[in-house]
Parts: sequence; structure tokens; C-alpha cells
Amino acid sequence: MAGIIEHGRDDIIWLAETGFCYLELGDATAARETFAGLVALAPDNASFQAALGESFSREGSLEEARDALKTAVKLDPGLAYARCLLGDVLARSKRKEPAVDELRKAIELDPDGPVGSTAKTILAGIEDEVYPPPPGEGVNG
Repeated sequence: MAGIIEHGRDDIIWLAETGFCYLELGDATAARETFAGLVALAPDNASFQAALGESFSREGSLEEARDALKTAVKLDPGLAYARCLLGDVLARSKRKEPAVDELRKAIELDPDGPVGSTAKTILAGIEDEVYPPPPGEGVNG
């Protein structure tokens, strides 16, 4: 039985890596399908929920992205990646105040890292009133 469980974990890791590769390659639909399957297998995994939200965001499905990202933040309030993505989605949905709140939390969680840097860029754009950009030109667009 232990071999089956270990094999299952290896498959989940492989699927997650595949989903992230799809995101890097710009295939949001394949990424969404992969992460939707992973969320079905592991609904309490905040990283999978966040990646599903990013996939929806890249497809332009902002409501679905927001829902997945809110779930990710509920599961792991310290996941800066999810907070930054949620801030981006909220900004693109014209919800400035909650977007700013999420971006500030992302910066707090990752002040000197890549997520914090992205959150700072988006926040500066909001403050300069140049963000969100037109559809298809955002951080994930």
C-alpha cells in the first residue's frame, strides 16, 4: 500500500510541475485544466488553488480567478504569491482598495523577493493611475 501512496505523490508532483510549465509557456487553458485536476485531488492545497487562480486570470476569467485566489488566501494567509495575484485580479476588476490591501500584504510577506517586487510594481501603477492596463496587457495578460 505504501508504494501506491508514494507513486500517487510522485504523480501529483509531476502534474504540478507540468501545470507550472504550461503557465511559463503561456498555455493558460492547459494549466487551468491541470490545476483544476490537482485541486480536485487536493482541495486544501493553497499553492494549487493559487495556480488555478493564475490560470483563470491569464485566460481573462477574473471572477473565477478571484474565487480561486480567495480560497488560496483562506487556506494559507501567508502565501505572498496568492495575495499578489489576488491584488492584480482585484485591480483589473476595478476594485482598487481591496487590491491595494492585498498588494501591501504581499509586499509585507516578501519585501525583498520576486513576489514583493511584482506587488510593488502593480501598486505603483495603481497609485500612478496607469494600472490596470487595457485587457490583455496586464501582469498575467
